[in-house]
Amino acid sequence: MDDPAPLAEAVGQLRDYFAGNRRAFELALLPEGTEFQRRVWSQLCAIPYGETISYAELAARVGNPKASRAVGLANGQNPIAIVIPCHRVIGASGRLVGYGGGLPLKEKLLALERGQGHWERDGISPNMQFGDTSLGSAWSASEEVKTTRGLLAGTASGAGTAERALATYKKYYPGRSEDIEKAHVVVWALDPWASACERTSYAPGQLAKFWPILIEPHGRIHFVGAYADNLNWGMEAATRSANCIARRTLPVWIAAVRT
Repeated sequence: MDDPAPLAEAVGQLRDYFAGNRRAFELALLPEGTEFQRRVWSQLCAIPYGETISYAELAARVGNPKASRAVGLANGQNPIAIVIPCHRVIGASGRLVGYGGGLPLKEKLLALERGQGHWERDGISPNMQFGDTSLGSAWSASEEVKTTRGLLAGTASGAGTAERALATYKKYYPGRSEDIEKAHVVVWALDPWASACERTSYAPGQLAKFWPILIEPHGRIHFVGAYADNLNWGMEAATRSANCIARRTLPVWIAAVRT
């Protein structure tokens, strides 16, 4: 090759992709193939990062819904794997099938795009204690939500800022592939609803004055929130409180509907 610059650019973009820092390639592609194959490869490039489609869906996008087998063959003849993301095509049942690089590699590529947190790529626990006023601790959250992004939650002392919390995290994080997209801070001390989100410490014997009466329903009125549970952390307390109310009221609601 007379000019190595395009190859160097491709290598750089692939490195960014595997580091989780690139979701789309910006390369001039000219794959050689039949007109039908090029149409298939073009539709492969249109599949968004982190998403998958079936061979039947790919055939429909090409314009021939009955050509699933031909589409599968063209998919297998893709000359520029990863850049032309043939790994994003799976079986109709959701199973991983047909990948030239092997199914284990296909599974790893899809796992990368599903939004592994940088801590997962580095093999590091997301639960960390920093002992810093800007960011005292951090942990992963909302893992049950299907998304191509991860979420870390944390705690800090005083009226901190997102910039200071992020700087502290980067300072102490022991891995190499930190790629935080956005940092956001909520200062409870400035929030008028803070009392409903954070627990208050009481002297021995004081809590018994209104506990567990606080969580008991008054007629048809039920109380739910972090304040209505005895767990230490706001989110966990609010969730358990909500589940408790659901268990109490759902059978009553079902009975009312049946009658």
